[in-house]
Amino acid sequence: MKKDLEGFLEDKIQNKAHGVCCKVPFPNCYYRFKLSRKASKKSVDVAELVKKGEPFKKRDDGDAHLARLEDSRLLSVETCVKFDSRSKIFCDILVALRDSNVTRVGIHGMPGVGKTTMVEEIRRALVLNKEFEEVAVVSATLDVKSIQRKLASGLGLSDLDKEDDESTRAGLLRRRLKNGKKILIILDDVWCKLPLADIGIDFGDSKGCKIFMTSRERRVCEANKCMSFLIDILSKEEAWSLFREHAGNCVDYPDISPVSEIVFNECGRLPLIIRAVGEALKDGDLFEWKDAQGQFESCTPHMIANIDDQAYKTLELSFNKLKPEEAKSCLLLCSLFPEDAVISIDEVSLLAKAMGFLPNTDSIEDARNRALSLVKTVKTSCLLQECEDGDSVKLHDVIRDVSVHVASEDVKYRFMLRSVVSAWPEIHEARRAISLRIETTLELPRKLECPQLQTLMLNSSKNANTHVPDTFFDGLENLTVLSLRNIYIYISSLLILPNLLMLYMRIEDSFNLSMLKELKKLEILILACSYLHKLPLDLRELKNLRLLDLRGCHQLWLTEDGVLSSPNHLEELYLPSCFRCWDAALVDELNSLTRLTALGAPRIDFDNLPDYQFCKKLIRYDITVGHNYSTRSVTEGLSRHISSTRTIDVGSINLIYRINLIDPRDAAKVLIEGAEKLFLTVNGTVKNLFYESSRDGFPHLKSLEVSDCEGMEYLVKWTPLFKKRSFSKLEVLAVRLDISLTGQW
Repeated sequence: MKKDLEGFLEDKIQNKAHGVCCKVPFPNCYYRFKLSRKASKKSVDVAELVKKGEPFKKRDDGDAHLARLEDSRLLSVETCVKFDSRSKIFCDILVALRDSNVTRVGIHGMPGVGKTTMVEEIRRALVLNKEFEEVAVVSATLDVKSIQRKLASGLGLSDLDKEDDESTRAGLLRRRLKNGKKILIILDDVWCKLPLADIGIDFGDSKGCKIFMTSRERRVCEANKCMSFLIDILSKEEAWSLFREHAGNCVDYPDISPVSEIVFNECGRLPLIIRAVGEALKDGDLFEWKDAQGQFESCTPHMIANIDDQAYKTLELSFNKLKPEEAKSCLLLCSLFPEDAVISIDEVSLLAKAMGFLPNTDSIEDARNRALSLVKTVKTSCLLQECEDGDSVKLHDVIRDVSVHVASEDVKYRFMLRSVVSAWPEIHEARRAISLRIETTLELPRKLECPQLQTLMLNSSKNANTHVPDTFFDGLENLTVLSLRNIYIYISSLLILPNLLMLYMRIEDSFNLSMLKELKKLEILILACSYLHKLPLDLRELKNLRLLDLRGCHQLWLTEDGVLSSPNHLEELYLPSCFRCWDAALVDELNSLTRLTALGAPRIDFDNLPDYQFCKKLIRYDITVGHNYSTRSVTEGLSRHISSTRTIDVGSINLIYRINLIDPRDAAKVLIEGAEKLFLTVNGTVKNLFYESSRDGFPHLKSLEVSDCEGMEYLVKWTPLFKKRSFSKLEVLAVRLDISLTGQW
């Protein structure tokens, strides 16, 4: 087997993962993708062989390791088969999910033991091996409609939101699941027996469709008629190996070793806790380890539902070790979002700036960079999970529970958070931040008695029909952040908030937006309103506005002259996909914005309006040019997170051809050659797509998607004019409607 592996690595990776054309080195993206899939399948085979070879296991002169490709994101088996205990369960679960006689599989175990990690690795393996045609992941709740909504979203069933009746919604889901495809539904964090029939989860006679669920208790898996597997704590040897990996070699030093063993024993052999504590004390000195030991011994028990005192003590240590203090603030801000939420780092940065947690950041750009740095620190401490898009994070439910408790008790924060409320809760007047999710109709108090409140986030479901009384905000002069989602409100009631810096409103009814002109200190305005057709002239009064996000205004298509240029501090502007009011006057307005660094905009016309000087200053952008529709996939849209991307969607091949003919300082050239993502619609017969189209190449391009390319023979016709760094960072290549492609390069 070792010889086979060496042959695979020598022949496949070293010889074919890189290509050379015209003496120019170039990454073979297609072959790398193919290799990663093969590596994934071989990883599963290795895991099964390890299981079969347990009775004959003996040590030899070294361990075998799969070499990583440069782009390792597609490798499926990485963490859960790292230890023998996990490898066996991983293989057993795969066997069960492949068994035609088994329709429901469940795993159970205590918080922090690695259930979610196991599910994610299983999902990756199944997707990459194409064992299911569709996979939908749903965080289970007690609310049937909520599960239906999440499941419909995962299956791409958009018609569900049009129906309010549960049984009608269940019927739509039932028909969707009986379409003949092999479908896997993953239900995460289940707490009780689910009414699957009421939800609409019924496969009928469909072959190969499965349910895979996680729970903290075995009885829940059994109640849902699942074949159940226990994810237990690690063995002592496995736990120590993981602890040593994260804490460093210092655990073996003679003076630290006795103390490190005591701290290690406090982690309870739970992977989540081990990683967090290990990173908190990584390569620490003796006094740091003794300090940690002392904190464990003196820690007062805390009554948090479903979290034992030992787990709380270890996580509290990780919280206390977070440096700098702003990193802890960013982590606690993430607890303001709903459980299992995908949290945009952009939103965290805006909240942190408006709440005063990012001192010495003069601009939105500075705040975002600072937040990205702090979030990276928290991820390194294993307290945040990175999402695949790289611009979002998730908070493990155990860490979130502890975060909520810490944020509610710490006098610096005084947060109050409720995932779901059916009645207005009792609120202590000393609270500084409140985040509530309202699922059912309830009556809000006439006045919120909370004079120290700085942040208020009310997220209501569309069916809750939540109305805010016109006197609700009386006495909240210290409020700086207000987020209202699906809330009915009198805009006039906001005018008594003189210190408001950030306002997010998602509303379905019409309102008089002109009144917002009285919020003189407002710096961040995010609007999502279906009834807004034109941006009113009165918004010129918002002189301090730095960020204006209108992407949720799906019927906004024009603005009054002078509205966008009046806030001369404007740094970031995001327009909706329906916006089409591009004329010379608007371009002049944007050119006058000397601080504009980020733009999300559709349908820019470089041919008829060439003087886009403001584009040259953009640090990040998501722009569509040259056509009236977007070629990218439906899920892409105008990116919600553009904190780390420069994206351009080009609908005319002529614009690409013109790059070499126009002035190097031209805005179109600057944007296209600086792009990290390029979506290109050819719309015609072109043999060589990039033939000498840009002698400077595309040194920053990471993703290229080409469509409507009938008749094309080459994507790139290499010539000595291309610089060696052309396409040097390319990771993703997608070609659609490809009929006669002779070669890629």
